[in-house]
Amino acid sequence: MFDAGTHPDFIAVIGSTKDEADNGLDMQRDPKILFTNEESAVRKSVRIDSMRKLSSWSVESAGAGNKKVAVIADAHTMPEGAANAILKTFEEPPQNTLIIMTARSLESLLPTILSRAYKIVLQKASLHESLNFIKRNCSAEDERAQIALALSGYKPYGALRLIRSDDDIKISHMLKELIDALNGQGNEEQAIDSLLSLDPLTQGNILYELVCEVLKYKAHVNKEDLPLINIFHGEKLAQLSADHLFLALDDLRYIKSENPLIPPRAPKALIRSWIRALKE
Repeated sequence: MFDAGTHPDFIAVIGSTKDEADNGLDMQRDPKILFTNEESAVRKSVRIDSMRKLSSWSVESAGAGNKKVAVIADAHTMPEGAANAILKTFEEPPQNTLIIMTARSLESLLPTILSRAYKIVLQKASLHESLNFIKRNCSAEDERAQIALALSGYKPYGALRLIRSDDDIKISHMLKELIDALNGQGNEEQAIDSLLSLDPLTQGNILYELVCEVLKYKAHVNKEDLPLINIFHGEKLAQLSADHLFLALDDLRYIKSENPLIPPRAPKALIRSWIRALKE
């Protein structure tokens, strides 16, 4: 039943929009949703109503055994109201019910939730492990696997999705155009238009990973470990000051978290500021 996604004693709560939650898509019985749920250009969060439904589910009797398991995925997207809605369940946990939360960091969770939970910090897969995973599951060459991994924020499943959809090839062409323009060897307007043809979330993710690699390069990380810099020859971007790059990171974090509210000109303005700075 578990593999088939029909086990009555398992539930996964995922980030959702209001419409998705109203249609019951915030509560899933198939555990595979935890590995295949993709980032979306539409902002999603773990909702108050989802936590209320989970609280009700947690006190129901087990249907197929004597234990129940719930997973709250991406708990860092949980607003304070949702955390308060599940707090009583954490204060008085039902017998034989295990609730697991996943989050990007402990700091992203409210102290009231953290104080009532056991903390387990998982290490990210190494670059070598991630590349081996990708190559076991598709026929991508090393270079393509490295680029897809970097573009996905070093998430192996995300890289695999990019390769299987060939989106990594489209993004790679765009990134080459962009870095050529920043190096003074390409058409600036064409490069910016190519970037803006992608969805807002992808735009933010690509630029964010690029800036992270430039900062690592400035900190003397080996270029061979920085695929976006190494393969697309982005060394010139290291001429940007550290202050300029850290401000760009702050802007990109905001663009990524608030992308439905960000005007399309925001990434364009950011790139123009890089081009101006590199020409000075």
